[in-house]
Amino acid sequence: MGLEACNNYYERLGVDKAAGAQQIKRAYYTLVKQFPPERFPEEYKSLRAAYDTLSDEKSRADYDSGQLLPKGAVALMAQAKKLDAVGWHTRSAEVYEQVLRMYPGLEQAMTALAIAYEEQDKNGKAASLWEKLCARDPKNAVSAYRLARAYERRSWRKKAIAQYKRALELDDGNADCWMALLNCLSEYLTKVDLREFCEQGILALRSRNRESIRLYAHMAYYSAPANMDAAERCLGEIVRILRAGGARDCDPETIVQFLLEQALQQKYYSFIPYIRKMSEAVAIKDSEFQDALNKAFRVPDIIALGKRGFSKKLQILIDTLNYGCDCDNCRLNKLSLEYFILEEGEAGRAGILRLREEFPNLYALHADFFGEVLRSRDMKKLLYRREKALSKEGITPDWSVYDEASDLSGVVDQAGVASEPAFEPAAAKTMPKTGRNDPCPCGSGKKYKNCCGKL
Repeated sequence: MGLEACNNYYERLGVDKAAGAQQIKRAYYTLVKQFPPERFPEEYKSLRAAYDTLSDEKSRADYDSGQLLPKGAVALMAQAKKLDAVGWHTRSAEVYEQVLRMYPGLEQAMTALAIAYEEQDKNGKAASLWEKLCARDPKNAVSAYRLARAYERRSWRKKAIAQYKRALELDDGNADCWMALLNCLSEYLTKVDLREFCEQGILALRSRNRESIRLYAHMAYYSAPANMDAAERCLGEIVRILRAGGARDCDPETIVQFLLEQALQQKYYSFIPYIRKMSEAVAIKDSEFQDALNKAFRVPDIIALGKRGFSKKLQILIDTLNYGCDCDNCRLNKLSLEYFILEEGEAGRAGILRLREEFPNLYALHADFFGEVLRSRDMKKLLYRREKALSKEGITPDWSVYDEASDLSGVVDQAGVASEPAFEPAAAKTMPKTGRNDPCPCGSGKKYKNCCGKL
């Protein structure tokens, strides 16, 4: 390639991008002797333009960032960037292709065109351009990473892994590259190996004064449950980073959501206090996610009810309220469990009073009912009201349907909370009917119509 046809200043002087000032100077004067201005005026102008740009620190930085372009390419490149900004990547790619026809090998246009191809999912064409850019500058870590990503998008997994590793050899401070390689390796390595890989990435980034909450999150996932202490240390590091407001290499909400999903699916309930702290450091606006988060936050307290001596019936009611819905089954479960708590009399009232004092967040789940119990002077009347509501559904409460020996199996136990219904209503039974003028079953001595019949 002649000097007049070479659009890359480094290639024009025959040096690489890492060349120092003295090396650039020597290369320039060596070429000037070969192309003196009196015999090769055009070649000399080309050399002088390259030397003037690269010998000045500021102009060299501008050139490296792609701000200096051939005059004929400036307007076209600006036009293409505007098209990219509004998502018209097909049209921008056509402009970049036009620039490259005018200035073959122009690095800025090749890079921009490769990215435009990626936006159109033309990963084969993108990979071809990144391969040319990597061949031109083998030490360019960014091009090496983008080439690996193009291979991965083409489902060339083994080629992608090898290229990601090469990119990390050039720059091991790229958190995106570590995560992309982790994603590729997840199909081939065990959890132990993946945990060690995450640790390797964390140490490499730390040596460059960088951090990745994504690597910490995945290391926590791969560490649990074999080493829950190590997992919790990783979660503590994420809390520290989020509170400091630094090293957010991704959307923090995505990490909190990932950890919450794993905590609930795998029953890693020791994760939840850390997730609570993360959520305090990150403003999460999504209402559905916030609802799931609030439900998860209550799980440790629900588990603690059994350890603190609360009745199993109250514990099951709280669990039903936390994870239940508005379906008939959940509604009848709540009514039945309310009945059984009222049946405990003063013991049931004392448990609710303790709940209000020790677990106000759980008390708030059913504050109307709990408040009614604490205010009531006649527990029998409340009990009869629940029995009446159940009788309308054809159900007679019978706690024998619950197996005490199961120790809340399928509901709440020391290990966690399952998704099975808390209570299976008994089969319908025939209940005696009370006439309006009959004595009230609550024992007040009044007629039914003047007592519970007017409720």
